[in-house]
Amino acid sequence: MPPWPRRDSVTLMTAVRLKQHLPLLLLILSAAACALPGAIPTPTPTTAPTPVEAGRLVVTWVESGNLMIWRSGEEFPRRIASGAVVRPVLSPDGAYIAFTRGPQGSTLALWAADAEGIAERELIGPDALAVDVDTAQYTRQIGQIGWLDDHTVLFNTVLVPQLPGPGGGKADDLWRADVLTGEATRLLPDGQGGDFTISPDGSLIALTTPGIYGAEQGRIRLTDAQGQAMTDLLRFDAVSTASEYAFYPGMHWLPDSQALLTAIPDPDLVYPAAQGQPPRTVALWRLNVEGSATPIGDVPATFFGLPRWSPDGTWMTYLEQVGDPATNTLGLVLARGDGSQPARLLTGTAGSLEPPQWSAAGFTYTFGAPGDLWLGRPGAAPVRFPADGESAFALTWADPTTAVYATAPTAPYELRLADLNNPIPAVITSVGSGTPTFDARRTP
Repeated sequence: MPPWPRRDSVTLMTAVRLKQHLPLLLLILSAAACALPGAIPTPTPTTAPTPVEAGRLVVTWVESGNLMIWRSGEEFPRRIASGAVVRPVLSPDGAYIAFTRGPQGSTLALWAADAEGIAERELIGPDALAVDVDTAQYTRQIGQIGWLDDHTVLFNTVLVPQLPGPGGGKADDLWRADVLTGEATRLLPDGQGGDFTISPDGSLIALTTPGIYGAEQGRIRLTDAQGQAMTDLLRFDAVSTASEYAFYPGMHWLPDSQALLTAIPDPDLVYPAAQGQPPRTVALWRLNVEGSATPIGDVPATFFGLPRWSPDGTWMTYLEQVGDPATNTLGLVLARGDGSQPARLLTGTAGSLEPPQWSAAGFTYTFGAPGDLWLGRPGAAPVRFPADGESAFALTWADPTTAVYATAPTAPYELRLADLNNPIPAVITSVGSGTPTFDARRTP
């Protein structure tokens, strides 16, 4: 079996561990709302996003190991699969749910069910996943899941040690399964796949592998939907995480499927720069599907606040270090997509700011400490989201203007619906067990 990437084993520095200081953040936000910089050109439009055309909202979640579903227009939730369900992922049309299954949260199998709860089937189980695995040492389990189209699921796997301790990790492979036929196929073997991102038109798959810190470069490649026609896009020096985990750069597709954006940190960004040395930065790249790679800028982002682009690539947000690193003070920055025209919106201590999450609207993003979210738009002051005093966890955008969230980090909690054009959240259901594990999508 080809070796999977080894891990950087340096102990995580306590100086960069996140600590929550929410009261300080709230004071800072109050001041920042009145002092937003005006240097950044305001996008058009600057008002609230236009609501999407009427469609059906589909929400699926896990409760007591069962797969539940609710669709707008239905009075009550329904159970569509029973027992040992771990994580659900909705198809683009909302007609199917791919979900992992296994005891005690082990993702030993991939299943699929239709939204009616009739056609439930296993796509791949432990026996088929055991290919090229020393089963006395490891189990191969389902990792990342993504829908290529309404009926085709892509996934990769992780190798989990049979006994507690180090070893294993992401297998960097690639598989696909058809929910109609139940057929599952390994497209790329261990070490030849990686974390993946599917182009908006579904024709291409970007793959990234992390390399080995100090020894082997990571790389970003492109393949077609069949795992063929591989193209190298970028090789980069492997990045330390100061932990056993490997660093996989995020990949952001542009809407026309002709290019993607990525941010590659200095290999030692996780460590403070030595006194008198220039600060380490994060390089920004545009990778074109024909194979060319163009550097477009760099930003002083922190390792735990790397750049995130708006859907159209016009804007980005990131967290930067402010002043002496020993103070653990961070700034939330909004900039153009190439890192130019940066403007610090507010500051807070490490742990009181999380990297913003962009909605599909392209100019709306949420940020804050766990449970205490704020809504921002270029050219406007941030406001509490969903509403003052409303806690929100695991927020997921179902469409450009609609978000689904949990009211607590563990059960009991409610799943609620927040609309940017309606200040009053709506309750979807109450969940009595587990942690929030759900997916939501507005279908045509």
